[in-house]
Amino acid sequence: MQYKKEITYPINFINPTEKTNPTASFAPAFRGQDQLNIYTYDYCYKTKEDKTGTNPWGFEAAVNQQGIVIELSDRVKIPQNGYVISGNSKGHDFILKNIELGSRVAYDANQRILTVYVDPVSSTLYSLNIKIKEIERRVSHALDSILLFDEKTVQNHLKEIHNKYEKLLSMQEKDNDLNFSMKAFLSLKEEILNLITTIYCLTTESSSIESRGVWHRPHEKSLQELIQTLDIMQNCHFNTLYVETFFNGNVAGISSITDTVEEVKDGHYGKYGKDYLKALISEAHQRNIEVHAWVENFFVGEHIRFDKNYPQDFRMVNYDGSTMQGPGDGNSEIVENGFIFLDPANPKVHAYVLSIYKELLTNYAFDGFHIDYVRYPNGNLDIQTSNGYSEYAMNEFKKMYGYSPQEDVRELIKQEKIMQQWITYRCDKITLLVQEVVSLVRSFSSNCKISMAVVPETEYAIKNKMQDWVKWVKNGWIDITLPMAYYFGTSEIEIATKNLVTFNENKAFSYTGISPNYEGVPSIMNAYQIEACIQNQAQGYAIFSLPNILNSKSVQEVLKLGPNRHVAVTPHGSLSLILKAYQQELLDKFPYFEKNKDWIDQQNFVLRLQQVVQSNTLEDAIKKIQAFLQSALHDLKGKSYDSFVKQTQHLLTILQIQQYQATKI
Repeated sequence: MQYKKEITYPINFINPTEKTNPTASFAPAFRGQDQLNIYTYDYCYKTKEDKTGTNPWGFEAAVNQQGIVIELSDRVKIPQNGYVISGNSKGHDFILKNIELGSRVAYDANQRILTVYVDPVSSTLYSLNIKIKEIERRVSHALDSILLFDEKTVQNHLKEIHNKYEKLLSMQEKDNDLNFSMKAFLSLKEEILNLITTIYCLTTESSSIESRGVWHRPHEKSLQELIQTLDIMQNCHFNTLYVETFFNGNVAGISSITDTVEEVKDGHYGKYGKDYLKALISEAHQRNIEVHAWVENFFVGEHIRFDKNYPQDFRMVNYDGSTMQGPGDGNSEIVENGFIFLDPANPKVHAYVLSIYKELLTNYAFDGFHIDYVRYPNGNLDIQTSNGYSEYAMNEFKKMYGYSPQEDVRELIKQEKIMQQWITYRCDKITLLVQEVVSLVRSFSSNCKISMAVVPETEYAIKNKMQDWVKWVKNGWIDITLPMAYYFGTSEIEIATKNLVTFNENKAFSYTGISPNYEGVPSIMNAYQIEACIQNQAQGYAIFSLPNILNSKSVQEVLKLGPNRHVAVTPHGSLSLILKAYQQELLDKFPYFEKNKDWIDQQNFVLRLQQVVQSNTLEDAIKKIQAFLQSALHDLKGKSYDSFVKQTQHLLTILQIQQYQATKI
């Protein structure tokens, strides 16, 4: 039939190595920019999990021995006797656009050509059969876990899916008839996929105690626009807003030290006048949305036009003596190209930045203070692109470590021992600012939560950006940690979240930062990535960034149907609100406990629950919850008991973090 066709695409490398693909010698599994590579099961650098070892910024298809695609994701296992098609950028786009589960593919190793045999009928039926089984297993798991969802709607959707799938099978039998309509076939396929997506959302956990945040750069020019933004947040059940407050060297409010940012300097906000932040905080609080001041510390501009003629000794100096990152030619492929940073080593820079923060804290009732770009610029893995070489820094470093004033730091650090000292010196400068910010914020309010956006990979963060954030958590300075796990799929988010929870040691709340709305990525990715955070013990998440939600009705629907369908209070918030939310979620599960016939002593269970909710202090609540977990063994059984334990352990962890933080104020 005419709808069957072949698509070919050039293969860059088969089982690439540093020798065969030297231009990608820096990249994991030697997959370079725009490349499409083949990795077979005998690939010498595959991981112990039989994966390619590529980085998460790509897409892959696993192909079995019969040439059928059996898995698609950012990282897949290499099948025995099969192979993986792995693409970055243009290669990624080709896979995403042309290959699906059930596709038949082949490659010519000599010609280095990949062929995709497009047969929409067979690949559709193959992939839908897999997806239907997966969604049925998911529904079964949600029922066993006693998640609160609309079971009747889900069951109706499942019946509808099976009916439509049967129609597809009957249409397949007639695909050689002149009356066969590919348009009708594919339309029915989309209807099934939409129903599967809806069920996925409806069976996503939606906790009543969870931080749901978004990062946002101010752009609203009027009170009406601002209210519209906040109303969408409220309707999507977000409870935390990280508003960009100090960026490009200016502030989003009114300042006597610096200017108002370009985005809102011409705005007018009704009764709040020209003060964007005053309007935002007041209107957000009316909608039970916290506002955290997102500040960018040493990063003061994305382009030369933001240069405020800072004194020469304020400026970050690179290895080559330049004071701007990269050539500043607008090439977006060069990381941080054109960025302007101030020198973290200079005490006068610290004093300047802190003076702006003091003014912000004096003028605005922020719920939190969120530090970002608390680091050196990118490029420190290579001496030639490294930074931090101001006269102040080099002179102080030499004096601190006992080197002659005549020595050149740029030459000294070519020795490994001295390079480690240079890394430590610069890390300490970043750590000093964090300590100063923490002291400043806490001098204003013990209720203003201190959070940070950080590089997830801790070793990389230290060596490349001088950001030793685990130390700050261990010192008890940080209330909330948000690693910027901005990846395409979910595998790296799972790893980043597990590491986050481990590093935080119940001293700081774990809210994973995600960015699920890249161009061409389906809206359901929001649910996938949020679920990856919560299932790996994060107490919340934050999405970068709000405009991607404001401008997409489909993303809003995914959130409202799925992970955000129930209202949530923040884990770092009021004890009484947290306990009430816990109580209500547990009470909502009682009908399911009854249906499962899992009650042993409901009366005693309710009594213990009431005692927990009546707690007035963290210490009292923790003791009562621990006793509740023990006594419930005699009140509840089976899957209902398991559900209770999971929910209650989640609460206990939250309160134990709060208890630790209360000792650090």
